[in-house]
Amino acid sequence: MSSSSLRSDTMTLHLLKDPVSPLALQLLSFAPAPQSDPPVVVLLSSMGALPVLLTSATSSITENPLTQPSQQGEHLSYERLVALIFESEKVLVW
Repeated sequence: MSSSSLRSDTMTLHLLKDPVSPLALQLLSFAPAPQSDPPVVVLLSSMGALPVLLTSATSSITENPLTQPSQQGEHLSYERLVALIFESEKVLVW
């Protein structure tokens, strides 16, 4: 299997630093184009509150995702974050 077959041709990964940029939240609140996958949003701090975005899945980074209390989003390990970076067509850091 080639590495290009693992990549999504339409997924955009948004990495949000803490504090979250108001411009990033404003742009992410718009619906994605119909031909693309909804964006995946990851908060790069386990300390901040996850933003509520109706148009995308939101997650936060944690060192041990199985022991962290659940919030409204998913908790990702560093390994899963790296996998998402390589799977995405585009990665935007805010």
